[in-house]
Parts: sequence; structure tokens; C-alpha cells
Amino acid sequence: MSLKSVMVFLLMASASLVGAQTIQTLCSFAGTNGANSVASLIQGNDGNFYGTTQSGGITNSTFPSGMGTIFKVTTNGTLTTLFLFSDTNGAYPTASLTLGNDGNFYGTTQRGGITNSDYLSGMGTVFEVATNGTLTTLVFFAITNGAYPTAGLTLGNDGNFYGTAKTIFQVTSNGILTTVASYSGTNFSNPYEDADPYAGLTLGNDGSFYGTTLQGGINNLGSVFKVTTNGTLTTLCSFSSFNGSEVIAGLTLGNDGNFYGTASYG
Repeated sequence: MSLKSVMVFLLMASASLVGAQTIQTLCSFAGTNGANSVASLIQGNDGNFYGTTQSGGITNSTFPSGMGTIFKVTTNGTLTTLFLFSDTNGAYPTASLTLGNDGNFYGTTQRGGITNSDYLSGMGTVFEVATNGTLTTLVFFAITNGAYPTAGLTLGNDGNFYGTAKTIFQVTSNGILTTVASYSGTNFSNPYEDADPYAGLTLGNDGSFYGTTLQGGINNLGSVFKVTTNGTLTTLCSFSSFNGSEVIAGLTLGNDGNFYGTASYG
């Protein structure tokens, strides 16, 4: 992975002139304080914005481009690096943070954590981070309970967090992880890992979670599924190329109670 300098920007739309926008660069990353920020920002209760960078920060032989950071940026562009990942506590966060009911943020790292001879870079983590940068690793993935989460967490109506990592899991704010559902040929018709969700879950009005898979489904071109908090998994739609295929992004809940999304192909 190449090390790239990225920036945080502000887009301002003029109310008096339709179509007129101004982009203002708030801050730029320089590698040592982060690089390759691929996820969106989330606003905290203090009015500041918080985010992750996929690389930059601390480097080693396994992660020569850096292991990623967590940062805070104010509306006037003051950037504060809150945390530098260091492999054992996670590496490569690719998703946005999720604001918890306690005012802290919760997230995932795609790599880092527990390693062994087969998984030298670790299988990912779930973490909690306070606004002052204090980070607590809540979960170390180890294949048996999931691995390589690429998406962030979704806060459920019960106050727990839900996510995807080769499984659908629930994690409490104190780090108790429960596997809600696992994938198999019977529910996604694809034994390959791409049948797993790449995106996060969306909470529906019924309290269930809805998501997408990159592949899998009847035609191995992706699917839309519903999962309840007790683990009942239902495939709602299998893509067939004519109606789309290979869904990378998650779903958005509309005001009409239906879900909307995009497919990469088809």
C-alpha cells in the first residue's frame, strides 16, 4: 500500500446562489500523523469531528506504511492525533467510528491483534476510544469469533453494537462478543469469503439489521439479507446481473421504511 497524504475539507453551499459551493481545506495529513483516510467523519457530542486513517503513524516491517490513527479535527481545522495503532492493539482501521450512548466512540481495525503462524498481521479488533484518546481494545478476532472486519459498528436499540467480520456479531460496551449469525452455503450459496458482507449493518424500524454481501446468493452475484438480534438470518434478494451485482456498500433506510442501495455492476 502506498503512503498518500490526504486532507480534511469543508464544503459550504451558498443559500442565496443555487449551485455555488466553496471547498475549504481544513487540514492535511503528513504520514506521521496519519494517511489514507478512507472513511467518513462523525461528529461528537462536543461538536468536533472524529475519524480514522487507514495507514500512517507507527510503522514496522509488517506495516511499512504505518498502522493507522484516530484523530479529532475542529471546525476551524485544528487537527489532533488521538491514537496511533501499534499492531498488538489493532492496525488498518478502514471504517468510520460509531458514537456510543456514553459519548465515547467505537470502531474496528481490519488487522492487528492476535497473530499466529498463519495470520502474521493479526485478524482485527473492536475498540473503544474516548475523546481524550484513551483506547481500550474490546475484542481480538481469532477466526473462531470472526476475522478482518472492514466495516464499522451499528448501535442497536438495546445499546449494544453490531457488526460484520466473517460473521455477524454483537459486542457490548464492555467487550462481551456474541456471534449472532454465521455464513454457510445454505444462506448465501457461496463457500468463498467474498460471500461475506463487506459493508456494515443498517438498523431497520423493526429492530432487525439489514445488509448486503459482495457475492453469494443464488447466482453468486451478491445478496441483501435481514438478521434479527436472536440470529435469524433471511436472504431477501439475490442479485442476477439484470438487477445488479457485487454490492460493496451498505443500505440506507428511507423515510418510507424501505431500504436503498447501490450495486457496483449489473
